[in-house]
Amino acid sequence: MGVWETREASFEKFQEIDEQLRFKSLARRNKLLGLWVGEKLGLSHPAAEEYAHHLVVSLVDKDDDEALARMFEAKFAHLDPPISSHRIRRKIDETTAIAAREIFEGR
Repeated sequence: MGVWETREASFEKFQEIDEQLRFKSLARRNKLLGLWVGEKLGLSHPAAEEYAHHLVVSLVDKDDDEALARMFEAKFAHLDPPISSHRIRRKIDETTAIAAREIFEGR
């Protein structure tokens, strides 16, 4: 294998690993968000776990934070007081960072 072929193979492997890490991080983030939403909606722990699992499965290939924030805003609209869109977006950012750190640490 020549230099260019070796570089190309290395780059493709890097892209594959990067995509796997992004997928795992996104799934973990969505689980954390699902548990948070379940807690805010007053779900029992098993129901919150089920909601989180459903969220991970339904959003497996979706990476649209704005659509996710709007979905949560609709879920929280009936709460008194409702949870602000700013707080929802902040929680999305926070759980994204937590998930990335956990994946990086090998958890």
